[in-house]
Amino acid sequence: MSPEELAGEIRNLDAEAWLCAGQSNIQKGWGEFCKTPEEKLRFEKESAMLDTIQVYFWDFNDFSFKRITKDNAGEKSALGISFAIRRAQMVKKPIVIVYVAAGGAPTEAFLSRERMCAKDEQGKCIYPHLAAIAESSTSIDKNPAFPCTWVAKEYPAAKANADEGRWWPVAEIYNYGIQPLRNVPLTGILWYQGESNATTCEIPDAPTDEDYQRETLRAVIDELRGERDILFVMFGLPVMDRPWERYRRVQQEVCKEKKAIFLDTYAAGLGESNNVHPRNKIPFAEMAVKVVEQYLKMKGES
Repeated sequence: MSPEELAGEIRNLDAEAWLCAGQSNIQKGWGEFCKTPEEKLRFEKESAMLDTIQVYFWDFNDFSFKRITKDNAGEKSALGISFAIRRAQMVKKPIVIVYVAAGGAPTEAFLSRERMCAKDEQGKCIYPHLAAIAESSTSIDKNPAFPCTWVAKEYPAAKANADEGRWWPVAEIYNYGIQPLRNVPLTGILWYQGESNATTCEIPDAPTDEDYQRETLRAVIDELRGERDILFVMFGLPVMDRPWERYRRVQQEVCKEKKAIFLDTYAAGLGESNNVHPRNKIPFAEMAVKVVEQYLKMKGES
């Protein structure tokens, strides 16, 4: 289903549509978190709720569009599906997940080169760190301006992966998954990314430059919103034994500046100290649904 057809289907269904974008914690499906008896029971209860509500899924990888059922609920975006289930129960209408995610993808993959190289009215570069990355003609693993060394190190090995490495280059996800959605009516955006941009992910982890972090966060909020005044929800990086404190603070500051919602998952105690992929996505989804509902009620939209 093309983006144009998707826009029509959202209107025909009278549905809410949520762009679910980011890297692996948006990408991974319940099937990857369904190993122990406790996890299997959790997934069984979660998928059983799909019998009484309508949740649909559009995938930027192949433009497929399908209703989420017990049979396919484990495939992709456990967080997106759990959010959609609870949102559908709350608003009593269909929810469409507009899925644009790839494991490990840096923020630069979601940005256009025009955005990264933008200048202000005086001709001064708005995002100097990003401009240096975008203006390089080399691939990300050889780009001297690209500070995310884990991404650069993994790229040669991961680029053949249909859901991951091939989407990592600058502007690649933007070209195939963000720009085509400009006319799709969205209720809001869920953004869960940062693990690849907060630190190098080397041992010992060394935080990237704070100005670079601030640039990428400002740019991605503006890029995903486009010209639309829509709700942007950013998941703060959760509990884990990595030096993410500064990135969380920058996330919070930029969200305040851009009038986006920052979900302080760390303060809520969400996450796992030794796992970059928290296995229970339900608390994350519940937190997002609660904050979204409070925000929309405050604006008189819910």
